[in-house]
Amino acid sequence: MKKQTKSSKAAGASSKKTVRKTAKPNPTAMKKTTAVKKAPVRPKIARQKPGFKGAAAEKASVKKSVGVKRPVTKAPVSVLKTGASSLAVMASGEFAIGTTTTVEKESTRKGWFRRFFGVTRRKPRLLWIGDALVPTGFATVTHAVLNHLRHDWEVVVSGVNHDGSAHDLPYQVMPAWQGGDMWGMNRFAHLCAEFDPAAVIINNDWWNVAQFAKIAPKGVPIIGYMPVDGGHLDPAAMRELNKLQAAVWYTNFGHREAVKAGFKGKRHVIAHGIDTAVFQPMNRAEARRLLDLNVPRNAFIVGNLNRNQPRKRLDLSIHIFADWIKQHRVSNAFLLLHCAQKDTGWDLRRVAAFHGISDRLLLTGCEDIRGLQSPRHLQRIYNSLDVQISTTLGEGWGLTTMEGMACGIPQIVPDSSALAEWAVPAVKIPCSRLLMNPEINTTGALVDHAPFVAALQALYTDNALRTKLSAQGIEHVRRDDFDWRNIAEQFHAILAPVVGKKSTKRPQRA
Repeated sequence: MKKQTKSSKAAGASSKKTVRKTAKPNPTAMKKTTAVKKAPVRPKIARQKPGFKGAAAEKASVKKSVGVKRPVTKAPVSVLKTGASSLAVMASGEFAIGTTTTVEKESTRKGWFRRFFGVTRRKPRLLWIGDALVPTGFATVTHAVLNHLRHDWEVVVSGVNHDGSAHDLPYQVMPAWQGGDMWGMNRFAHLCAEFDPAAVIINNDWWNVAQFAKIAPKGVPIIGYMPVDGGHLDPAAMRELNKLQAAVWYTNFGHREAVKAGFKGKRHVIAHGIDTAVFQPMNRAEARRLLDLNVPRNAFIVGNLNRNQPRKRLDLSIHIFADWIKQHRVSNAFLLLHCAQKDTGWDLRRVAAFHGISDRLLLTGCEDIRGLQSPRHLQRIYNSLDVQISTTLGEGWGLTTMEGMACGIPQIVPDSSALAEWAVPAVKIPCSRLLMNPEINTTGALVDHAPFVAALQALYTDNALRTKLSAQGIEHVRRDDFDWRNIAEQFHAILAPVVGKKSTKRPQRA
């Protein structure tokens, strides 16, 4: 799992105030048509704090219209068949640009909703609410799952963080923020009335899904797909999640923490997947040559491929790396951080200068978080590494760790949250201190400094251990459990009973 130009993933913000700042609802925007007449302002990629209440008035205003069937809406852009190398948003944090085959542009009317009267619906309609066409882990999940579900469901996406630009995806994606809030809560009831979905899937943090559940129109089956990256969940939110048709958690850890906080619904756990056709080993020297890394031939590169945001704690990666090379007098080691230069976390160059390792720091991400790069480039970044690390306070899953494993890169990770559960063939670092996250008041686990330094030294000096972890990691992530096709089938199993006999097929293999 080599790192360099791709892994500016994750979701978060530099100051928590910015990260989870709630967008105020716009009453005027809520009543307007969804057509955009002026250039949209790109929303910040961030999490929203709990307690959002902007959709209350909206729910009342559309109460009578919910349940009224509307004409079928077509996508505002050309529909394209997606090949194996087609556009995708990678977990590592950038867009993956590939090839697509244009089919036929449908005749349309102006506006986001294309009404075609007299069209018979052949598939049950699925409304998916989640990140789309942006470099976040949530967006990776959106496109990976829908790439399979779209064969049996007519998919419409309310795209969180989507700026409304044209795309080549074979389903409709509209910006969620058009209702006045970045999550699309103000427009939720209108979307349900407009599209009359057979089911809704919301892929977001549990506190945001809880707010959707609170304002949901009656009779609309809602399924939440939610990460949990720490403990001490809000009991009030769990009471709202008990109303869902199904609450699906990324991990057993997530389900356990939800139950502790009062969740009483049926247990559903669906993991994340990995595209092993893209993420696979390649020659390290060749990867470094193609990336044009300015390092000696015997360089030992330690890498972290995560977004530069508070929860990921890239500052700790720099601090730990600096202490390791100083304590053990390591002269040929370099730290590669693959993330966008302009994000919500630290000025990484200044942090490196503070610890005296400016000459050992390799920054390989794009200047802006929305930078476009190919999946092949990300594969090279992972494969340029000798060891991959994470110093996160918690993970709902940890897709970049998974991508690195698939490329055969030994992993050092915190022994907490999701990584403690699924990342079995990795060096686990104890976390003896818990920190409390502001606003959401969940706990985060801080890695112990000394054991982390010791783990770096152990892998640096023991080539046999690195080889063993590499082989074990590849074998682990190639299990059928982590195939996106099988993961989509699990969603289909939850969705199918909602529409009865309307959809009995399992997702087709893309």
